Amino acid sequence: MNTCIVSHHHHYREGLRQLLEISIPSLSIVSYPSISNFSNNDNALVIIEPLFCDTEKEQRNIEVIEDLTKRGVKVCLITENLRDEELIELLSFPIFGLLFKSMRTQDVILAIKRILKGAYYIPQRVGKLLLDQYQQQKSL
Repeated sequence: MNTCIVSHHHHYREGLRQLLEISIPSLSIVSYPSISNFSNNDNALVIIEPLFCDTEKEQRNIEVIEDLTKRGVKVCLITENLRDEELIELLSFPIFGLLFKSMRTQDVILAIKRILKGAYYIPQRVGKLLLDQYQQQKSL
């Protein structure tokens, strides 16, 4: 299965690539430093680290993600811990999963395996945030 990792952090991107190659040998993985270098070569899964510091890059992230999902590609976002509002914003993208860089290695691998099988994945923190928001709205 073809998989692509897009992250501006070279060491993280390469470490994740090597980890996935060892843990899921059926994957064929390529990596790119930014969304502008990305090209989709019939990938089954694309793991993207979105950027929030630049409106133009942020718009490009959205366009690429929407294009990929229209073509049936599973998209997973991987990021550092963000503010609650930013996490909710990420969930508005048409994605199969959201991962944190701070997650345990085995949890990242398990989440990616689930996503490859068609399941959705969000970390417990994000699930709790959504549940709290829903319960708050219900009580109004």
